[in-house]
Amino acid sequence: MKRFYTLLSLLIFATGMFAQSPRMVLFEHYTQASCPPCASTNPPLFATLGQNTDKIIPISYQVYWPGYDPMFDHNPNEIRERVTYYGVSAAPNSVMDGDGPYSSLSLGSQANINARAAMTSPFTIETSHKVSDRFDEVEVTVEITASSDVNRNMVAQIAIVEHEIHFNSPPGTNGETLFHNVMKKMLPGANGTELPNSWATGDKQTLTYSWKFKNVYDVSEIAVIAWVQDENTQEVLQASYSEPNLTAAGPNDGLAVRATASGDFENTRVCGNVAQPVVEILNAGSANLTSLDIYYSINNGPEELYSWTGNLAYLAKATVLLPDYNFVNQTNNTINVRTANPNGQQDDQTSNDNYAVDFKPSLQITNNAKVEVRPLTNPSKLTWELKASNGSVVASGGPYTTPLAAQTTDVTLDADECYTLNFKNTATSFNGTLKLIDSEGKEKLKLDADPNLNSNTVVGTNLALSVDNVINTAALLIYPNPVSGQFQVELEMKKSSDVSFQVYNMLGQLVKNQLANLTTGAHQQTINVSQLQKGMYILKIQTQEGSISKTFVKE
Repeated sequence: MKRFYTLLSLLIFATGMFAQSPRMVLFEHYTQASCPPCASTNPPLFATLGQNTDKIIPISYQVYWPGYDPMFDHNPNEIRERVTYYGVSAAPNSVMDGDGPYSSLSLGSQANINARAAMTSPFTIETSHKVSDRFDEVEVTVEITASSDVNRNMVAQIAIVEHEIHFNSPPGTNGETLFHNVMKKMLPGANGTELPNSWATGDKQTLTYSWKFKNVYDVSEIAVIAWVQDENTQEVLQASYSEPNLTAAGPNDGLAVRATASGDFENTRVCGNVAQPVVEILNAGSANLTSLDIYYSINNGPEELYSWTGNLAYLAKATVLLPDYNFVNQTNNTINVRTANPNGQQDDQTSNDNYAVDFKPSLQITNNAKVEVRPLTNPSKLTWELKASNGSVVASGGPYTTPLAAQTTDVTLDADECYTLNFKNTATSFNGTLKLIDSEGKEKLKLDADPNLNSNTVVGTNLALSVDNVINTAALLIYPNPVSGQFQVELEMKKSSDVSFQVYNMLGQLVKNQLANLTTGAHQQTINVSQLQKGMYILKIQTQEGSISKTFVKE
């Protein structure tokens, strides 16, 4: 690995080389929550760094040795990339402006910080970020400007960090509970963004990226670090920091940040025609949230209201189980959630009041089916059972005795019923597979017996619904199109059904709804749109088993 300066002598060699821009120094720190020397090094190190925020920007990579660290598990690949980039092999270790690794306390001394910060830079960097109104994403803008002519092989690196992470109890074994500027994500990845090799004074480049939050402890601590790095020498030429900047829009702001129709955030499918809606709400207002109206519906059905009460501090969350909702389970479904009246007041941020999540029906299986288990070397570690919705076990298998041989169990299921298939592997290694096979011999489900597996899968014998069960969609016609007054809908019904002909404008607003009860056979329906303004519209033909949409133009 090339070095562009040694610890002290080269820190001063280039003073005056670039005279245009003051320098912010980047301090890349490699640490770990189960590393004993890290616990004694980090407090004095970050005390010094914290006294020099006008000169130096630290970023922490929580590495994978010598023990457990949950922050490493949040982004292992990009942390490994930065470890490999500098050849880091111990913790704590640090790199200053691309030079290292060295002993953290020695490298982060006041003298070294002063010497490196005294050197000017050929760039200026302006970094900013904004957390979305839904508190689920951050958008980053980095503007790089050359303050002198530059000819180098360079990349721009951008890192999302959590400024401070506080644990109530140590996450590792070294006793630390406070962690600083922990890297959560690099944008667009650990390789950065390639920059032009040649820059003239005044040249600019603006980079914009966004990231959906994942494994963030506290969104109010989100910050961004950006730097320009020479890929030949690894020298960091300039760095920039966008501090945490999240502020409440006002005292009253409540919203839904997650929703499911299945009763379980980990399960995105619903069996049957009764949903068990669950929402996670967040207080984004500066005042404690003590009440919130939660409206919810599925597939544009009747909107139900649930009035929540409780006590949530700023950015605190609560999981709310809503009353069951009856609906017609289609091949594609949507649950819509709307929040209103936080603390009985007008919402200070209405842009985040609406939330929608798509979901599908549960896996479908025929009444007569088979469960096939193929163990590997530990057959006695595999078991499964199939439970009906009332909790009774209707079929089970294992522990098994014969390795490497498929063993099949016939199961008979009731019509229009929901079942939960539980599959367990108590071995600490991969241990085979389970397949659910329908009466026609088709494989409907395959589960791998991963180490220490304990999985639950919901399956149903109420067949998934589809508009194709009701309407011959291949023969559907609308004419004339464009239309000035009225148009015809020709459709062939496969069976009798209530049908709704809904017209939406391009803002998604329902502007016309025409109902009909159609019997089996061919039909022609007249839709009068003479009162509508000119433009493009969507005709949605809704049945009890799904819908189909067509566009038309009103002249």
